[in-house]
Amino acid sequence: MGVFVWFESNRSFIAANLCENRARPEMHCNGQCVLMKKLKALDEKSSEKDLPQNVKYETFICLMQDFIIMPEQMSICVKNTYVTYYNAYYSFIHFKNNFRPPRFKA
Repeated sequence: MGVFVWFESNRSFIAANLCENRARPEMHCNGQCVLMKKLKALDEKSSEKDLPQNVKYETFICLMQDFIIMPEQMSICVKNTYVTYYNAYYSFIHFKNNFRPPRFKA
């Protein structure tokens, strides 16, 4: 990833100064030849340092628990209030002849 970041951040400088094909702009190399060389060198370098197959990894996990001290006696007061009556302070005047269905003239 570091090679890609280096290439993208310095792309104009690489294309102008380090590119092998800077004299031939019709190839549209834009420094990609330098990127390929760097990636190939990085790949060869990483293949030389192969890890042995029988490597064992150890992981130490440390868990700590905080203990909460609870009091021996705990008093809980619950108060229930029930309302058994309903007051409707709303009244209306109901007229029976208030509703009239629509009349159509034929």
